[in-house]
Amino acid sequence: MVQQQVRERWGDPVFDQDGSINRAALGRIVFEDPAALSELEAIVHPRVHEARQFEREQHLANPAIVGIVEDCPLLLESKLDRDCDRLVFVDTPENIRLQRVHESRGWDAEELKKRDERQLPLDTKRQAADYVISNNQGLAHLREQVRNVLQNIKNQTPQ
Repeated sequence: MVQQQVRERWGDPVFDQDGSINRAALGRIVFEDPAALSELEAIVHPRVHEARQFEREQHLANPAIVGIVEDCPLLLESKLDRDCDRLVFVDTPENIRLQRVHESRGWDAEELKKRDERQLPLDTKRQAADYVISNNQGLAHLREQVRNVLQNIKNQTPQ
């Protein structure tokens, strides 16, 4: 259904030959036009929220599950933080973020900036968080911080 609606709205140019959505092509359109981004979000977000809610209900019904971790870039913007007991912000310097999105998605500084401008400022997200993890010193340091935060949350001792 999402693919059909995207095709009806933006046409074949945002699809690959195999019929899948070309996220880069669609991104170039919607991150240049706030109205187009709102249209895309109106198509995608209800389905994402429905799937998210279903998953949460399944996990919360299982007494063996002691917590749910969600990676949600638009958590505050979409008011999903209301469903969370704790918020964790992963802080990464801009130069490292740029390097990572360049390597993983081919984005340049301008593309990253366009996408950042469509979200709340990182400082706002950082201030809303109960915990801040620094992701700039390697995987071992990151894992140690995650373990500490999870232990604090399990102990119900906010940092």
